[in-house]
Parts: sequence; structure tokens; C-alpha cells
Amino acid sequence: MEIVPISSVELPIVSALSRKIWPICYKDIISEEQIDYMLNKMYALEALQDNVQKGHRFALIRIGGEAMGFCSVEVHFPDPGISKLHKLYVLPIAQGTGSGKALLNKAIEVAKTEKSASLFLQVNKQNNAYTFYLKNGFVKEQEFKFDIGNGFYMDDFVMRLTF
Repeated sequence: MEIVPISSVELPIVSALSRKIWPICYKDIISEEQIDYMLNKMYALEALQDNVQKGHRFALIRIGGEAMGFCSVEVHFPDPGISKLHKLYVLPIAQGTGSGKALLNKAIEVAKTEKSASLFLQVNKQNNAYTFYLKNGFVKEQEFKFDIGNGFYMDDFVMRLTF
């Protein structure tokens, strides 16, 4: 298992992984229409390249040389000393292998290296990842419904890990 930072050139891997992971991860949580909308809005190459331009740091996890998941962190967002974990996903076949934990540790390392005092994230209220984050020290700060356009919402918990 190896975690490597990735550049804009490798963003198609992230886009392809998201299209394999999201329909499985969210099938019982949000509609297929919302999954498609969010994938097109957040995981199209142009959107991912825009993330990189805004300073998001992407990492890819490989097992046996094969890409199995990814994460992205935006440091100093929304203020200096705070970082946001925007994305952390692994293929279903890699779940339970420690891949998610390894990616989370990478995200924490990036935030700490950049002198952030905390790392926060949003997770859908019905996503099993909520308990994963709780087990890894994150605390639920608030519940929030985010309007993402086209009549769709993200109904999330906002969670934070303070260092």
C-alpha cells in the first residue's frame, strides 16, 4: 500500500474512481439523479483542475500498484490555521484494508505540516463514514443542509478534528 501526492495530470484517475465509488456509496442515500449531478459538478476534470488551482492537495492510494482511492485537503480554508478534508473515498474492494485510515492519516499529516490547528469535513448524515470519522477522533459540530443547485441538497454533519 502506498499513498502518493498527485498532480493535475493524474486527475483523470480521481474522476474515474469517483464514478466507480459514488454510485455504490450513495445508492441508498441520494437519488441517482443527484449522484449524476454531483459527479458532473464536482468530479469533472475541469472541476478537479479548479480544485488544484485553489490549492487542494490530492493523494492517491495504490495497492499492488492499482489505484484504490483518493483524498483531497484544502489547507488554510476558510481561514489560516484550518484545513478542510474535501474528499476521501476508496473502492468497495479496498474497504476494510486500512486504506481509508491511511488516507485520513495522510490528510491529517498535510494539515499539520501546514500548521493547521484543525481539520474539518462534511459527511452525509446517512453515510456510514460518519462512524469512521467518530472512531478517528472527529467531533460533530453541527448539522447543515447545503443547497448545491438544481433542486438538490447535501444534508450533512460538519465534523472537526482538533490537533
